[in-house]
Amino acid sequence: MTQPNMAYLALGVVILLITAAALLLLPSQTNARLLERARGATRLADRAVDGPRQTIRIDAPGQRGTWQRIATAFGYNPNLPKAYAASVLMVALISGLMGLLVFWGLSAVFGATIAAPVAILLGLALVRFQFRRKTKAYAKLLFNQIPDALSLVVRSVRAGLPVGDALRSVSTEMPSPTSDEFGRMMG
Repeated sequence: MTQPNMAYLALGVVILLITAAALLLLPSQTNARLLERARGATRLADRAVDGPRQTIRIDAPGQRGTWQRIATAFGYNPNLPKAYAASVLMVALISGLMGLLVFWGLSAVFGATIAAPVAILLGLALVRFQFRRKTKAYAKLLFNQIPDALSLVVRSVRAGLPVGDALRSVSTEMPSPTSDEFGRMMG
């Protein structure tokens, strides 16, 4: 490839990355309207929702910080318990190492101008893959335990326990992660 063609290719990659970053970071009007509808329907604006046990929040993407929105775009789930979440340090190390290896291999064949964007995109895709894999594994484990949890609730209610106590019994008698999630809900 000639030098002007490489410059156009590099310019195209930079424009693509800037466009993607703008789409991820700029809040959308739809999310703001949905948040206003949710607040109006539940009257959350009138209630105090602070406290140490608050676990359910209504956050529009515009209310989250820039770093939180970037991390969420890459598949990071801040609500996952630490035992099930991917280590951010390990994800960064593995993705960075793979990106460097791809850059090293491609730069010998195609040159650094093509190898750099490919290595960066591969590293970012690998970050997203690792975070999403952990989230999907957690969800699969949780969904596999839901029938047993519902069965426990039904049996408890049939035995005469109130629904609240039946849900609390799920948080004490079921294995993790179902017990953790029901514990957070009943907390």
